[in-house]
Amino acid sequence: ENRYDIHALEQTSDEIISALRLKTMSQLNKENLQQLLVLADLVKFAKEIPIGSENEESMKNAIAFVEETKIIETPIEQKEQKV
Repeated sequence: ENRYDIHALEQTSDEIISALRLKTMSQLNKENLQQLLVLADLVKFAKEIPIGSENEESMKNAIAFVEETKIIETPIEQKEQKV
């Protein structure tokens, strides 16, 4: 929510995906997140039981999304040394 200024808790998966289309993010990250959200919706609402490979793919996609989109902050000490 904070990273992309999207009120995810108040939106459906489709609304989240639509809102992210306007944000700067690689197409691969958007597709990975979409796969994750679609499968989560199927499990939650349609009571689908995903196969093991789907679970593994979702976990890899979730980890990759977080790792590739996180903001890397420079520690204050390093910022002060550069000044």
